[in-house]
Amino acid sequence: MDRVIIGVIAIAIMLVLLFMGMTIGTAMIFVAAAGMLIFLPSTAAFNKLGTTPFDTFTSYTYCVIPLFLLMANIVASTGLGADLFDFFHKTVGRFRGGLAMASVLACALFAAISSSTVATALTIGMIALPQMKRLKYGPELRTGAVAAGGTLGIMIPPSGTLIIYGLMASVSISKLFVGVIIPGLILAGFMCLSVFIWCRKKPDAGPAGEKYSGKECLKAFGKCVDFFVLIIIVLGGLFAGFFTPTEASGVGVIGALIITAIRKKLTKKNFTEAIVGTVRNSGGVFLILLGAQILNYFIAMSGVPTALANLVLQANMSKIMVVALMAVIYFVLGCFLDSMAMILLTLPVFNPIIVAVGIDPLWFGVIVTICVGIACVSPPVGINSYVTKGISDGVPLSKVFRGVLPFIAAQVSALILLLIFPQLATWLPSLIGG
Repeated sequence: MDRVIIGVIAIAIMLVLLFMGMTIGTAMIFVAAAGMLIFLPSTAAFNKLGTTPFDTFTSYTYCVIPLFLLMANIVASTGLGADLFDFFHKTVGRFRGGLAMASVLACALFAAISSSTVATALTIGMIALPQMKRLKYGPELRTGAVAAGGTLGIMIPPSGTLIIYGLMASVSISKLFVGVIIPGLILAGFMCLSVFIWCRKKPDAGPAGEKYSGKECLKAFGKCVDFFVLIIIVLGGLFAGFFTPTEASGVGVIGALIITAIRKKLTKKNFTEAIVGTVRNSGGVFLILLGAQILNYFIAMSGVPTALANLVLQANMSKIMVVALMAVIYFVLGCFLDSMAMILLTLPVFNPIIVAVGIDPLWFGVIVTICVGIACVSPPVGINSYVTKGISDGVPLSKVFRGVLPFIAAQVSALILLLIFPQLATWLPSLIGG
């Protein structure tokens, strides 16, 4: 049987296994291992299956993942989410829909620490949702703002999604972090614009809140200034070339420990919970990365990426058409798979295509990140929508999904803008070395 056909069948089997409930890492390892035993002598196949885990788990570059996770887990114990929301509550809460905007903006900044859509939605949602309910915000607006705002967790660096993409696609993580800044800010702005338009059409959906003096706003800012200092040190040093991504993550952990000590939250219990949470999350991520490494090897052997790249070249499609088609594929996959599964399943196939067509992989990485963000809230699987429903005090899931629709429109608008103007993602990275 032709190798390409075997590769296509293997991918189909893997999707079936995922739909049946098998974890993504296990499904990738199972299918790729079986395929390698078909293509290679058993000794060579088992040698590859034996060395790949060691190479993956001992990689210095991959240390960036558990270190940034540890930084996020340590800072989560400081009450930073409440301080960030309080700051934006006092600055923009006076406007119609202001608390929903404050939720989005707090999510955007908290994302710079958490790097997780779920953690961002949970942390800000548990603070913001009761406040919006108290002011009689509509259930769709309050849940939609939190669920969609949480997706900024993968758009604002340090983003776990961008780290995974950079490692798998061999793209500079530093440049990815820089490249996503402008699109991330645009996306946050579009989400706030969605709230503004929503409240213009339905004023009762988001009543204006209390006005606060400049002194009170400044005092609220003072409570989270240590967070801004940490981000400036970590990301500023990274962008300036003082740190590698792995070194920056280590500096972030030290900074997070100092902040928790200053805030008197560095207890044995908090530190232990941070370590346990990091080990648990890192274990899951590394199992998936191991599966992706083995799958990459098998897919390359099958020739599927090369065959697809040749088809695209023969079709004479423009770069924007190719990327737009891939974005549509991500939208469809997002209805059934989680964000990590989408990236790791598609990159082995898509990466050779974008290289063959001449698409900037950095630009494509930012586009993938936006697509993944859309998948995190879109029905029927959008994880952020389910998380928000779980903390929304009885709001039906149907209303949560209705609430995220205007924000999905904002995400699609940002995506279209990025397709038309790639410089939004590539200009800043072109200014730095490395």
